[in-house]
Amino acid sequence: MELGLEGRTALITGASKGIGRAAAAMLAGEGCHVWMVARSASVLESATESIRSHHGASVPPIAADLSRTDEIDRSWDEVPLPDILVNNAGAIPSGTITDIDDERWRRAWDLKVFGYINLMRRALCGAWASTPADRAYSVLTWSTSWVSAVPQPSSKPISAWRRQPSGSRWMAVAV
Repeated sequence: MELGLEGRTALITGASKGIGRAAAAMLAGEGCHVWMVARSASVLESATESIRSHHGASVPPIAADLSRTDEIDRSWDEVPLPDILVNNAGAIPSGTITDIDDERWRRAWDLKVFGYINLMRRALCGAWASTPADRAYSVLTWSTSWVSAVPQPSSKPISAWRRQPSGSRWMAVAV
């Protein structure tokens, strides 16, 4: 598939397995510079090596716990301005409301919700807010297991939508 993404930079969270790893492989296959982020350094290194050898791409790993703001800052600072952000880290715990205690819910939401929001802020309020007009577009993709609709402008902060002047644009997509 040719999506016209060659040379773009992508930052993918939850990239060591599942949807994140598949997104990293697909974007590397499209010619993107892919930066993969996950908590487990050993699993992440295995995933990056596999994608490097299959696609011949440079795929730097960043081991980070994105439930922590300092780790989000460090990860964001390691990557050149990304054109593509795939928010995919973490999982909402399964079980009934009585099975899951408050601490487990908070840990999950610190990663799956607040981790996403904090990365989106770095992109939307910082880096992408001043994107030069010569950058044709940037895409923000939000991948969650509990959101399944394409976002609308009114559905913040779960999703976000914004058009930039001069023809450059980005969008957030929930999948």
